[in-house]
Amino acid sequence: PYDSIEITGKEEENTNIEETLKDMSSEHWAYEAVKTLGNAGVINGFEDGTFRPEDAVTREQFIKMLVGAFNAIFL
Repeated sequence: PYDSIEITGKEEENTNIEETLKDMSSEHWAYEAVKTLGNAGVINGFEDGTFRPEDAVTREQFIKMLVGAFNAIFL
């Protein structure tokens, strides 16, 4: 299962996460945090263009976010 994790680095920094947040209202409690982390390349949405803010986070997604945060801070 781990070979399906895509690790991304700084090259995706400054992506426009707002295009992916079409299923997340700007009134959502986590909107600003998601936008900030998305623009830093730490998180991104799904291939179908959604973010799915109410879905549970899988282990794979959690590890990907940790690695992305590490890359954003230390690399």
